[in-house]
Amino acid sequence: MWDLVKADRDGDILLEVSDAVRETLIAHMDAPELVAATGQLDTDEIADLAPDLPREVMQDVFRSLSAEEREQLREAMSYPEDTVGGLMDFDMLTVRDDVSVEVVLRYLRRLDEMPDHTDQLFVVDRAGVFKGVVA
Repeated sequence: MWDLVKADRDGDILLEVSDAVRETLIAHMDAPELVAATGQLDTDEIADLAPDLPREVMQDVFRSLSAEEREQLREAMSYPEDTVGGLMDFDMLTVRDDVSVEVVLRYLRRLDEMPDHTDQLFVVDRAGVFKGVVA
């Protein structure tokens, strides 16, 4: 059945299956397949898979990420699995507190797509410190 799955869906499926099935699938995939499977995932999703992936694969995954994504992945992996930090999502929209609503709307219209579950924008100051939200 696994052979019938399109390669671009591998990562999503590995996240959704039970632990036992995930371990079996990972055991039958080679390193390039596993690295490619993570290529379709956000850093917080990669962090969810990381404990099940071989160390060599995780090293290749780190090398395949941008500097910002590597830092996000390190941060996500630094929290215990079932804590708020371990569950957080880095894919969010922030706007600065000194930007007009008109500029924010123009910015939003230019996005190809918004992150999943976006129901508010996080307002931050120039230093990136949280100031509030806009629904």
